[in-house]
Amino acid sequence: MSHEAAAERAARQMLLAADPDHGGKTGPGSYQEAHVILALEEAGQLEGPVTRRLERGRGDCTDATRQDWDVKGYYDDGRHPQFDVAVCLEDIRWK
Repeated sequence: MSHEAAAERAARQMLLAADPDHGGKTGPGSYQEAHVILALEEAGQLEGPVTRRLERGRGDCTDATRQDWDVKGYYDDGRHPQFDVAVCLEDIRWK
């Protein structure tokens, strides 16, 4: 990746990281969400360009078809219980 492309990606990541649901603030979690969003766009899994809407409650990004998406994470490390698909599906049903 060229320096120009890396700088452009970093700028997009910073824009996507600003979370309207948290007053436009950024932090490690919002930067991780933005990284995941850009990686999905680059892999062709989200139709780009993806954007972050300024309204609260619209998810973490909107793809080129105007579909809102919300990034959710499940962890499998020492601080969290082992990953369990059934628990994740039950969690999704409640949201």
